[in-house]
Amino acid sequence: MKKAYTLMEMLVVMAIITILAGIILPGIWAAKERGQQATCINNLRQLGFAFQMYMQENKMYIPPENAGGIGWDQKMYPYIQAEWTTKKSDIVLCPKYVSDHYEYTQNPSAPLMTTYGMSGNWARNKGLPPVTSSLGFHKATYHRRWENTILLGPVRRRNLSESEWGACIPASIAPNWDNADTERHRANRANYLFLDGHVQSYTLQQTLAGHMWYANQ
Repeated sequence: MKKAYTLMEMLVVMAIITILAGIILPGIWAAKERGQQATCINNLRQLGFAFQMYMQENKMYIPPENAGGIGWDQKMYPYIQAEWTTKKSDIVLCPKYVSDHYEYTQNPSAPLMTTYGMSGNWARNKGLPPVTSSLGFHKATYHRRWENTILLGPVRRRNLSESEWGACIPASIAPNWDNADTERHRANRANYLFLDGHVQSYTLQQTLAGHMWYANQ
């Protein structure tokens, strides 16, 4: 005859399972987030190579974030995939943002958007307030500090029906355009691609303190 578990024994087992879950699950989630951030960094590095190839083939010109309805990512497609398709390449989609926002996978009526936006082509003259006019096509030599000028930053959708436009601007620079997802990854950080091709993770305050959003400062 099998011995039945007592209520106390069942409570002890449930308590042990709860404790183990509390110990293990945070580690699993942290590992998942680290993996997503690593993929995001790799995406930006590949996009950095694409921009470098584009510039080399176009006399060092940088495309604007959007020109005539053609976004910067469409300019990069010849360098990141075999042919243009209506489906966004995984390279322009941060896995952390995609996993956190159902509209990318569960809402077919919502227009797809790249999760990265251009910033290095938004100018501010030294000593003057920010301006929100695109430089358009311009040479990379316009920028004085390639290693400190953000080319691509983390962009978020401001509303479900928002169409793609391709620029990334934090509220502290242009309140009316606030769409920078500057706390996308762990420790309130996000990944940024710089004009010289390197990728680094920063907090918003670090990018502002380093004048990384501006072309000529």
